Amino acid sequence: MNDVPTTKPRTAETGRQRDERSEVVAELMARMATGDSAAVFDLVDRFGPELRAAVSRVAVTRGALLDRQALDDLALDVGLELNDLARAWRPDAGALPWTWARHRVAAVVDRHLGQWCSSLDVGVERTEKEDGPVPSAHEARLVDVMRRMGSTEPLVELLFEALELVLSERDRQLFLEVEVQQALGDRSPATTVGPMLGMQPAAVRQQYRRARIRLRRLAGTDPRYAPLADLPIVA
Repeated sequence: MNDVPTTKPRTAETGRQRDERSEVVAELMARMATGDSAAVFDLVDRFGPELRAAVSRVAVTRGALLDRQALDDLALDVGLELNDLARAWRPDAGALPWTWARHRVAAVVDRHLGQWCSSLDVGVERTEKEDGPVPSAHEARLVDVMRRMGSTEPLVELLFEALELVLSERDRQLFLEVEVQQALGDRSPATTVGPMLGMQPAAVRQQYRRARIRLRRLAGTDPRYAPLADLPIVA
């Protein structure tokens, strides 16, 4: 008989792939441990499916089904959590970072749930809260002001363009509201903005942090938006 079993070659290839993946994860976590914030995005880009799966598993245990936008947002949040924990993770411990930090993954999901999640019940319609807040008149005024400023200040116009490029309408509202409160001297802007949007302060802080990270990444990777890097609102 000339048939050759395929089990061993496939096993060996899977093993090599696993080793390569572990090496990439270790390299990225080591970069984060030294303060290389770009490694967060490299981790999310390279291991996005695994991060989204980890988030989704937790959400399902809470009885929730997250859409793709929420999964992408929370995958980034998990990456930011892992960045904070990078120095504590050990590659020889036998667990991938998002498995090792499963309690942090669960905390990320729990902060989100109740804000923008869909019910698992078939046929249940999405509510206004699940779809996200309707833009307030206050936000509309903020947008108008920024547009008018942009007509005379090219940098402001560029910032507004960047906000529309990297943030959803909901996240732009949150970002602008927090910035306004900070400009007014509010020492706890998340506590003020939270009730406006029906969110907990911790969720506001997390989404605001995510928004600034995205703006910084855009400024650092796209020459068109490079001038934004030095703005206090982005830096």
